[in-house]
Amino acid sequence: MNQRQVPGQETLNYRLRPQQDGVCLDLWENAPNAAPGEASFKFFVTYELKSADDAQAILNRYMLTNNVSQAVPAQSKMSTPIHLRTLVGK
Repeated sequence: MNQRQVPGQETLNYRLRPQQDGVCLDLWENAPNAAPGEASFKFFVTYELKSADDAQAILNRYMLTNNVSQAVPAQSKMSTPIHLRTLVGK
């Protein structure tokens, strides 16, 4: 998996979070032309999985199926699409 974004190519963002019974895999693609007040991503999905190997298989399958050339791991909470952070606690 590449960790640097290349201009002009679709990039899949992901985050792997440990859980008591496995892991959560969050996937999203940014929406580069989003206007203020609109979602900052094309989609956001979370998978609850048994293992990191299962998460890797989903990530690989998504990239192959959707012709996505790179996947970038979220480096911090700041990488989470901004409008999702506003939903916490609601």
